[in-house]
Amino acid sequence: MITTASASALAGSSQTFTWNNSGAAQYQLWVGTSLGTFNVGATAPGTATTATIPALPTNGSTIFVRLWSKFGATWLSNDYTYVSGP
Repeated sequence: MITTASASALAGSSQTFTWNNSGAAQYQLWVGTSLGTFNVGATAPGTATTATIPALPTNGSTIFVRLWSKFGATWLSNDYTYVSGP
């Protein structure tokens, strides 16, 4: 994830996440309040390498971001942890 270092504080209730194109056929982003969930927001699978999540909490809670990348028929994931901002 390029937008901000993992474990960093996010600024405000809307955040744009950006990542490098790793050659995957598709990407999908999940954002949740616990690992592996997407109760805060998610994107549909696609080729974009950026996504804006507009409704982040602003109470200092932990936010979990999972970036899915599809190579062939296999989806692989990377997890990132952030702190919600004020």
